[in-house]
Amino acid sequence: MDAEFLQDMLPEQQAGENSVTGAKQIQGDGLNSPAAESLQPNADQASVAAPKSRRTDRKRARKVPAGVTTSATAKNKKRVGQPKNQSVAQKRAVQNSAVTEKTAPTEEKKKRKKRKIKSDAELVKDNGPRVRELRLSLGLSQAGLADGICTQATISLVEKQNKMPSMDTMIKVAERLHEQVSDLIMRQDSYAHSRLQFIEDQMHHYKFKQAFNALLTIEESRIESNALVRQYHSMMGALELLTRDNPVEAGGHFARVLATTKQNTNAIANVVAKLGLGLAYADLGKLEKTQVLVKDATKVLGGIDTNNANLADDGVALYWYLTMCYQALSERALAVETSKQAITQALKNGNLYLLDEIYATTAECLESLGGARNRNKAITATQRALSLARIVGNQDLVNKLVAKSDESVIVNCK
Repeated sequence: MDAEFLQDMLPEQQAGENSVTGAKQIQGDGLNSPAAESLQPNADQASVAAPKSRRTDRKRARKVPAGVTTSATAKNKKRVGQPKNQSVAQKRAVQNSAVTEKTAPTEEKKKRKKRKIKSDAELVKDNGPRVRELRLSLGLSQAGLADGICTQATISLVEKQNKMPSMDTMIKVAERLHEQVSDLIMRQDSYAHSRLQFIEDQMHHYKFKQAFNALLTIEESRIESNALVRQYHSMMGALELLTRDNPVEAGGHFARVLATTKQNTNAIANVVAKLGLGLAYADLGKLEKTQVLVKDATKVLGGIDTNNANLADDGVALYWYLTMCYQALSERALAVETSKQAITQALKNGNLYLLDEIYATTAECLESLGGARNRNKAITATQRALSLARIVGNQDLVNKLVAKSDESVIVNCK
């Protein structure tokens, strides 16, 4: 007999025990005892009370098998905790809450089971954007990536997260993308993935100090894949070089990016690392090494259709780095031309990230060319850089441009 049934039957059992005790008392003291007098009905009520007493005795005598709920018990259960004169809506609300309490554990189990199945089933499918990002970084079309492996439609469905391909297909796709298959099927809730995404967002909002401090909290030994290791060192290199003026540390990080990549890969992130390393060498005065790295980078760019390929933020950084490398090598005309490509790529992406920095670099390149026309263009570029820097909150650049403008006014007044 379960605990719920025992609890429901407890009032009836207590009533039965009280009736037996009363009967013994009556039997011992006789009909004239106080207990007997209290049980005897009045003369006016005798005809009504007697039949009711007989019905009650029959109910008490009836044996209820274990595990069976009688209609009387069910009614008692419904009445428990319900006040009199309860409306139909209130009764339904109480009944619904009781049903919810009973079914909640079952529904929770179903949800947990469903979540587990979804997590396993979408292990590959959730990385569709990663496949697309790597494909575009190599300048490959969907047909080019699928050639000899699967259909173009399969690649399209994978990137849209509508298809989970076989492991054999994923291995071949990973090889063509110059990546390990573990990088493509990596769980999105990994140790480093969410942290690096947060830090990247911080950088996009020009919170470079916070981003750098957050990177310092990541243990490189716990980063799960080469792709994330490269992303980590690429961020560290950019912050060390461009916000902390530390070319030695920056060069070390960019070198690590190149060391964790297969040879002869044309990934845009790799080209960015080469140019970042070139900038570090330029800051150290080793321009011959900068020249070699720039030559390698431009060779890769020549094989990529930048008009059709969405290079995303890496593409913007690439052209910006290349502009600064040309400026360091005194290739001023090439620097101006490359800065225009950087602006085009930034506008194509539809966001303002790095656009203020690019306009500021463009202004420097135009000023270095000399001539009244170039100086006017430089002033326009500086004004745009200052406006954008204020909009995005790049206070370091604002201070730099304002100080430079004040110096220019002082010089012109002399």
